[in-house]
Amino acid sequence: MFKKWIETIFNHKISLRERMFRVITGICMIALIMLRIIQKRIISSGNVQLNPDAYWSTGLNGHRLQEALNKWKVDLLPGELYRFMDVDDLDLKLILDSFSINIPAKLYRRAELKSIKKGIKIFM
Repeated sequence: MFKKWIETIFNHKISLRERMFRVITGICMIALIMLRIIQKRIISSGNVQLNPDAYWSTGLNGHRLQEALNKWKVDLLPGELYRFMDVDDLDLKLILDSFSINIPAKLYRRAELKSIKKGIKIFM
């Protein structure tokens, strides 16, 4: 399926507009799948109650997820030190807790950031 999608993108017999539409559609589909994985992980972590009437927005809806993930930044400080920003935000904390990510408030070196990244388990 992916191979066919790539072939149609580079097929010059199809109009540029159609190819651009397919690229943007693919990117949006990947983003929606990633948001859904995060939502499912929040639900399965047990940090929120499952609401059958609001299944797609249980835990955090897409807008709140997007805002929380946009807040999660790493600030580069002098001396090659790094600091995580806004980890005390409630929505971001819910996401991090659901993935069992604990980030103490301290300054990090690049090697420590890589070890945090390697320790994250996306799929259970």
